[in-house]
Amino acid sequence: MSKGVSLEISCDLPLRHEFLNEVTRQTRKVTFSEFYLLYIHTKKSAIPVILQRIRSFFMKNINISLIITAILLPSLLFVGCKGKSPEDLPKYKKRFRTQIASFENQKEKADERVEDGVSTLTGIQKALENAKNVDAEFKKVYGKWEKVNKEVEDLNKEYEKLKSDAENLFAAMERQTASLNDEKAKTELSRGIKTNKDTYNQTLAKTSEAIGELRTLHDEAKDVIKALEVAVALGEISGVNEGLKNIQDKVTVIMADLNESIKESKEMYEQKMGGA
Repeated sequence: MSKGVSLEISCDLPLRHEFLNEVTRQTRKVTFSEFYLLYIHTKKSAIPVILQRIRSFFMKNINISLIITAILLPSLLFVGCKGKSPEDLPKYKKRFRTQIASFENQKEKADERVEDGVSTLTGIQKALENAKNVDAEFKKVYGKWEKVNKEVEDLNKEYEKLKSDAENLFAAMERQTASLNDEKAKTELSRGIKTNKDTYNQTLAKTSEAIGELRTLHDEAKDVIKALEVAVALGEISGVNEGLKNIQDKVTVIMADLNESIKESKEMYEQKMGGA
């Protein structure tokens, strides 16, 4: 037996079964310490050598105790197997949970920018009346809405990440379920996954629509500003109040929809997945 060689039996099932089947077929008496030393000082790459040494040990001895076999074989079966979820579900759950928080944080930033933009837009008429430099006032309000646009685009990026993390999580659950041998459990779990996936896809669809409406809101606000700029140049400021009111009303609805999306995401994670 070579000195200093270590054992590396991984979770390679066919390889492990070959080894264990040979142990069973060649069953003879051998002391536990002898068998254990053989087990410790051999590595996976030398499986043929393992088998030959087992045969040599067994041919020199008689009946091995079934108790020793019962104790030793399970330990060999699981050597090298890491104690984790086959599809690493905790990793995907953690990513999804973290992304919900990131999306919510970005939604708050967008909300603040939109409110600031609407406030500036609403007060522009009064600001223009007292302004010494009308062009500077328009530059200010254009700048506010460009910041709104940036936050909305960042929100959309966070949404895409949320969608991707949800898809990865469901896919991992589907793969792990598909590997089950119990057909009844496989069918029931697959049905549950589909139900939750379909429900959450509806939430994602509503979120995407709300973000799309925020983009439209930005375009509408810029139209109001541009129209107002022309009106001021003509000496006319009236006729923009309706557009401003429309934008304010939309902001309330859009933000309510985004808040609902965040709420539904949290509920799916905390209630369906145990918040683990």
